Amino acid sequence: MAKDKDSNIRCSQPDFRWQNVEQMPYKEEGSAPFKAISRQILFADSALRCELRYIA
Repeated sequence: MAKDKDSNIRCSQPDFRWQNVEQMPYKEEGSAPFKAISRQILFADSALRCELRYIA
């Protein structure tokens, strides 16, 4: 069971990145304040209906 738990661990890396986490645009539709901002989903659980996101 500890092995499954460890697979959820994400290590931080330089330039506001997280290990093995895809970097996606935050919002692209016309909103100037949100351009060039990225989001990374660090944890998601559909049973809990939640996500932990890192916005940079």
